[in-house]
Amino acid sequence: MTALSARDRRTLLVGGAVIASLVVLAKGVPAWRQWVAESRSGAEEQARSAASADALLAHAKPMRDTLAARNARYIALAPAVVAGNTLAEASATLASLVSSAASAAGVKLGAVQLRSPADTGGRRAFVRVSVHADLVGDIHGVMTMLAILERGPARLRVRELTVTQPDASAPGDRVEALRADLTVEGVAMAKRQ
Repeated sequence: MTALSARDRRTLLVGGAVIASLVVLAKGVPAWRQWVAESRSGAEEQARSAASADALLAHAKPMRDTLAARNARYIALAPAVVAGNTLAEASATLASLVSSAASAAGVKLGAVQLRSPADTGGRRAFVRVSVHADLVGDIHGVMTMLAILERGPARLRVRELTVTQPDASAPGDRVEALRADLTVEGVAMAKRQ
């Protein structure tokens, strides 16, 4: 084997360096560009997340104020709702309210029928409960009972009212007696069991 001259060694070293740099550039530059692109993409995603978080924080106080206002309105409804842990208890409470109103008005209360709510499905917070009652009394007593139901603590509605005079041919000196059938409706909490 012959010894390489200084010029050949230099040529060999320069050629090797050029080949090595070409290999590094061919493989390294695309990898570096991909890393830069991924870094930029990650930074943009983090910037979007930060902007979204800032927007949520900016809306947090108004949403908290809205929630407080809704809770206050919800709590203010408590006296207007017919009390009861179940729908049956709420219906019984409504029947008791009707009975108390009849007693206070001085009318004779007949049968009181609890009506089951029409639609208890879904995700409703409130459900309507109702009772049907018949009573006998004079016009003043019937009107007083309706006024007591209307002005009571619970928000009630007389859904149906039929007033008849059972004895139209009664003598004028006899006390007037009217028969009334009414359906009273109220709102109760729809509690999940």
